Amino acid sequence: MPLKRRHYLKLAGVDDQLFKTLQRREQVPGFARRISEDKKSSDELYSVVSAFQLALADNLASQASADRTEAAAISTAYALYFSDLWSIFKDTGDVWICNYKECTIQNSDGTEVIKQAPTAFGGTIEQILAQIAQRNADTDKEVRSLAFVNAGAIFRRMQRVAKDDDLNIGLE
Repeated sequence: MPLKRRHYLKLAGVDDQLFKTLQRREQVPGFARRISEDKKSSDELYSVVSAFQLALADNLASQASADRTEAAAISTAYALYFSDLWSIFKDTGDVWICNYKECTIQNSDGTEVIKQAPTAFGGTIEQILAQIAQRNADTDKEVRSLAFVNAGAIFRRMQRVAKDDDLNIGLE
């Protein structure tokens, strides 16, 4: 469902000033980044998924200490999993995104070299921990730190805003 920009920002819980700053820094996640760059675009090209992406990116940056550019990239990837996350939320009332640094440790002449890459998993806490344990068992990578964002809280806020503003966003 296409959204007007004001609804997109309200669903995401992001004010216009922060959004303009993110636009200027090219840190708006996903499809909305391309819309914001195209000055001729219709105001009604934002979506529920892009509002979730923006909310997730803002939460990763403000609550999980992710760099805003990294947060935008992670939340952009989660557009592919939006319906899966929504299904988990509907089934359990609980869904999280876990952002972590995955490290490859290499010893070279007694020197430890650590290569870090940001990675994220989504699901319930139990599902995320199982995914990380499996990944650690299958690769030579280690998890050095974890940061969780409550995606369920984002969905609940989006539902509340939609109800208060009488928007049909399909998240019932």
